[in-house]
Amino acid sequence: MGSTAAIEPLKLKSDAPLSELMRLVSEADGLPAERHRLWACTLRENGTLRVGKYLPRSIWTQDLRTHVTLFRGTNTLKVFVQELAEGESDEIPAGGSLVALKYFNPATKSLRFVGLHFIDAATRVQDLFPVVNAAVGNPVGTPLLAVEEVTPKRVEELPADRVFSERGVSASADIIGTGDIVVFQAAAIPEGVEYPTVESYLRWLESRLRVTFKDLKKPEEDGVTIDLVSGLDYDAVTAALGEKLGAPGPNIRLTQMDVYTRKPRYYPLSRVYPTYPATNRLYKIDEMLATYSTYAQKMSDVLFYEVLDVSLADLESKTKVEFEYYSASGKSISKHSMLVDKNGTVADLMTTFKATLEGDEKPNLRLIEISNHKLSKILGPAEPIRMITTYYSYRVEVIPADDIVAVTPPEGGWPVGTTPPRATFINHYARNVYHTFGDPFVVFLRDGETLASLKTRIKARFELDDAAMTAWRFVLVSFNTTTPIEDEAPVLPRSVWQSDWVGIKHEGMGADEVMKLTAPTTTGRYAHVEKAIKISG
Repeated sequence: MGSTAAIEPLKLKSDAPLSELMRLVSEADGLPAERHRLWACTLRENGTLRVGKYLPRSIWTQDLRTHVTLFRGTNTLKVFVQELAEGESDEIPAGGSLVALKYFNPATKSLRFVGLHFIDAATRVQDLFPVVNAAVGNPVGTPLLAVEEVTPKRVEELPADRVFSERGVSASADIIGTGDIVVFQAAAIPEGVEYPTVESYLRWLESRLRVTFKDLKKPEEDGVTIDLVSGLDYDAVTAALGEKLGAPGPNIRLTQMDVYTRKPRYYPLSRVYPTYPATNRLYKIDEMLATYSTYAQKMSDVLFYEVLDVSLADLESKTKVEFEYYSASGKSISKHSMLVDKNGTVADLMTTFKATLEGDEKPNLRLIEISNHKLSKILGPAEPIRMITTYYSYRVEVIPADDIVAVTPPEGGWPVGTTPPRATFINHYARNVYHTFGDPFVVFLRDGETLASLKTRIKARFELDDAAMTAWRFVLVSFNTTTPIEDEAPVLPRSVWQSDWVGIKHEGMGADEVMKLTAPTTTGRYAHVEKAIKISG
């Protein structure tokens, strides 16, 4: 009986004798050569490496290459060196086979090596019960169960009266001989244990994944290590991690590790595995740890985590909308970042935002899309939220009273032959229409409304005086071609394109001032460095 230990690989010439190998082994473990019994290991057809042929001391003069072929012709010879007791002969019993004995304790979830034992042609399984009980400290006569560990994935049951040298009942059962492993456990299995049998424990051991989770904000720290099982989905993994951290599992978001830099990847993992067509299948732990390179797939054992203020499922079902809130007089009040349902509409966004405003009376609001100080569109209540992108900036503004009046039809409806009020985009620019700046705005113009009427409405809305508008020149912009508008002339002609807009040209501005005012406010999402923000829901 005893334990096993590995010795660092030894390098010898192929024509060196076995005695030279054993000399180096003696130097490594401090025992004389007489205390060693040498066995050659063989690679079986099922892929396991087991103790095989006994190499008596009488053949230690043979070259190593004579036995290398036992390992399928490779240049590596694997041997098993058995430690002998003081004065014990290295000769093996005639007709004896050396088997390894293990003991499984389901209560402590442990599988330990008990030792080596010689069996003969008449040895039965139950004959080893006293040997195993004595080795593990069980009371004398403790009933045991036994199985053969054929591979780490497969076991064969061994009845107590089974003779080792005879084939078992099942077709796959073979005789037990040198190099085979027999695993024992107490016949009385405690209730409530996670793995009650050797087979279930080996199955778990084979599928076990030891994963280290590190705080995304402190990636240099050691983190926590958890034993997981292959096949667990995202929710099961975060639940196990949450229990370890004392945090809500649904609020944990995971990020893969770059196997080359050993640092977190730039983007976190989504909870749902990306498939086409969409199946809403959750990520598996094996997929989270698998990383792909140009040449091969590598497996990691590290994931990074962060604890969110909202559940990840809730977060992924929503999208973040950033906008600026403006008063009816065109003054910026506040900036907001809100989570709304991905499948929702602009009306849902407005309802959610209105709930955050103080007071019982909620104002009428509209959502406007802006690109580089230039209005792009008004998003109607039925517009889907997915139309909101990071390529534009957005403004939620209180609809001015003059616009409400303008769109309210007179008693009896709009006169025959007139068109309903039209949303007109008004943008500030300098030098030419490509240099827009400042805060653009929307005015609903009635059919035939003049520029003088528009100026009056603008002065009232934005609380401006005449001096503030002296340098303003109003033009109609159609396909980047400008047409001046006179005070008494209609702002919009009868025939107008959907893309036409009204420009306010600011004259007398220097080149430096123009460049400063007309700097882009929005760019493509990859044209700048995005700063991470915390989403609190």
